[in-house]
This record gives sequence, C-alpha cells and structure tokens, in this order.
Amino acid sequence: MQGPVSDGGDKQALRASILQRRAERSEADRAAAAEAIAAHLVGAAFGQVPTVATYLSMGSEPGTGPLIDALLARGTEVIVPVTVADGTLDWVGYSPD
Repeated sequence: MQGPVSDGGDKQALRASILQRRAERSEADRAAAAEAIAAHLVGAAFGQVPTVATYLSMGSEPGTGPLIDALLARGTEVIVPVTVADGTLDWVGYSPD
C-alpha cells in the first residue's frame, strides 16, 4: 500500500492506476467481488440496521446489486443518491421497479 498522498498530481496518478486496474477485471471477477462484498456486509452487524445508504454501481465500479438485493430481502430500506434539478444531491428510497 502506498503512503499518504502528497499533492494533487500523486492523487490523480493513484486514481488513474486504480481505475485502470479496475477496468481490466473480467465480468466474472467483478460479479464474484460484488457477491463477496454483499455476503460480508449483510453477514455483519451492518445487515441489521433499518436503513442503508448506497450507490447504484455503474461500469467497472464495485457492484452493489447483490448487496441491495440481499438488504431488500431482509426488509432493510435502501436509499440511493439522486441529482435534483438544481444540481444538488438528495436521497430516495430504492425500488427494484
């Protein structure tokens, strides 16, 4: 693991490296990682809370679909961010529909 980021250039280089490695993962690897993340989080005390805020993954981001599905199956309310007309973020209840 790298040490602290010292300036914006270092941070940009680190981010670019992480994004490149993430994009190189196969779909099967991404799906397995998403399932592992969901199993870990739902199996922890995290899975016992009444409401969880998460994002809706896109592209090569770590997948949130299995986590969201597992939380909804447990009766946990899931909220996700949305951009409103003035450009600010708000939260809405997630529905698979």
